[in-house]
Amino acid sequence: SVLLAGPSGSDPAGKRAVYDAVRTALPDNDVVDVARSGSGRTLLGAARRSAGVVVAGTSLTPTPGPAPAGRPSAGESARSVAAMAMLSSAGRRPLAVVGLSTGRLEGPLTRMWSARAVRRPDLLLLGDEDSAGHLAAAGAPLPMRVAADPAWAVMPTPPAPAPAGDTVVVVLDGRLDARLEADLTAGLEDVARAGHPIRLMPWAAPGPGEGIMCGRLARRLRAAS
Repeated sequence: SVLLAGPSGSDPAGKRAVYDAVRTALPDNDVVDVARSGSGRTLLGAARRSAGVVVAGTSLTPTPGPAPAGRPSAGESARSVAAMAMLSSAGRRPLAVVGLSTGRLEGPLTRMWSARAVRRPDLLLLGDEDSAGHLAAAGAPLPMRVAADPAWAVMPTPPAPAPAGDTVVVVLDGRLDARLEADLTAGLEDVARAGHPIRLMPWAAPGPGEGIMCGRLARRLRAAS
């Protein structure tokens, strides 16, 4: 078996995609959800019985804005990853952390826990270069590997371009930085000019970041179309 910790419960679509990806990548293993394995001795026993511990698709920092019920507050995500590192060490099992991301790390405690969380894994793959920069600034050791969220492993082959008029759904994350937002907007303006209706949706629970970004994109796309 493999003990798996994925995204928080406040992101059910992301959690389901990550778990499906890990199960697809490890077809000969029973993937055990950490959230359903109890705590303390029960969790340690599950780690010792496993072939290894995997943390997948997790962010060290929550989406900006007030945290809704179930979403970790600043610093809790970093501590949970560090806790999984300690669990794998106590169970003497290898630890893989894949698809890890982070925004800017604010406060000495958050930086300390984040740097500690990424020192222990036997395999560490970050989701993007910006996350590597934030972790390096927090004192995490270099070099770091940048790969992608494991959910991409089970994405189907994209269909051929559809005729004009089909709706394009854009799912937005409020943590998107200004450079990536500008690149996304430029691409969507071309889609709008081609006659495709565009629907903007938040990735998880709507927050101030997603609302502001949706407003900016909507105004620019109306102007382009």
